[in-house]
Amino acid sequence: MHGKMIFVLLLSVITVIIFSVMAVIIGIILISAKLIGLLIKRNPTLGTSDPLTSVKIGETEYSNR
Repeated sequence: MHGKMIFVLLLSVITVIIFSVMAVIIGIILISAKLIGLLIKRNPTLGTSDPLTSVKIGETEYSNR
């Protein structure tokens, strides 16, 4: 009986550690995603590889109509 209690306690501690690690990882992912979003909003050139080519593509699509 005593050994079973220790095993259950150990299992609960391990699950708590796993959940806390997962929470930290999710938090880091969310923070990094927010930072990347802020960077893209700050300089729109990061979103597109080349602003000139995107403008040219837009002009050709408009003239084809």
